[in-house]
Amino acid sequence: MTANGFTSPFFTLVRLGSNVFAAIANRGTGALGNAGIIDLGGQTIVFDTFLSPAAARDLRRAAQTVTGGDVTHVVNSHWHGDHINGNTVFSDAMIVSTSGTRERMLEVSRSSDVEQTIQGLLSYLKKRQQEHDELPPGKHRDAVEADIGDRRSLLDSIREVRNILPNVTFTDQLGLYGSSRSAVLHTFGGAHTHSDAFLWVPEEQVLFCGDIFVNRTHPWVGHGHIDNWIRTIDRISEFDVVQLVPGHGDVGNKDDLYAHREYLVHLLSLIDEVDKQDITIPEQYADWSAAHMFYRNIDALRSRK
Repeated sequence: MTANGFTSPFFTLVRLGSNVFAAIANRGTGALGNAGIIDLGGQTIVFDTFLSPAAARDLRRAAQTVTGGDVTHVVNSHWHGDHINGNTVFSDAMIVSTSGTRERMLEVSRSSDVEQTIQGLLSYLKKRQQEHDELPPGKHRDAVEADIGDRRSLLDSIREVRNILPNVTFTDQLGLYGSSRSAVLHTFGGAHTHSDAFLWVPEEQVLFCGDIFVNRTHPWVGHGHIDNWIRTIDRISEFDVVQLVPGHGDVGNKDDLYAHREYLVHLLSLIDEVDKQDITIPEQYADWSAAHMFYRNIDALRSRK
């Protein structure tokens, strides 16, 4: 699938409106998290920057191709690597995040060591490959295989990754305005992480969610606050939104957002059951992507008991 003639092995570019695009990550390629491109008219925003610099370079080329200009602003929705590692490619742009996200990124940068990161990735890949080889064919095995592909791509370019921190932060709301449209950044505090931002394009009724919303995909709850997350979704649902770009999965609508909310509610209901060894993926979520994350979420709930 192409938009304005641009194709990439890392992502599929989806037109959402006049010069507003979602970059939907292709599984197992090194992009991992979704991104976005918004042409404000005289200014171009990239929302999140993928896991690997290789994917981010294609994202920058895509932005230049579809807007005819260079990227002026980058938004980091939260601090996870699949949304910020590509900052390396956008170091000349104004990078924006919440104050809380920048603080966490600074903490990580102070403790990061590339050789330790490489060894950690190698150890992780070995463990995941063993897990993959022991699984029967199916959604769980497919999810692990895609995860392996993404991490191998990161390993191939890890020495390129630089800890490029945001140089603009906000605490509640920040508006960006061009000659064609506006974009408003919001945060309602913690949800998927301790501090999450989303971007609202009112003229197109499009909302870029980061991992506050993932579409038909098992989210990661280990760094989040599920109660606050559900409240954040409730507040987002009040926006007059037609299309929502998730942090993972295909572009969705409000029904998809509500399904994601129900997943979180369901996880909360399992807290009293997590000590049981026979918990399996509920039937209504059996065909969702990233099936391996369900079991990680159960482990995260166990650790909190």
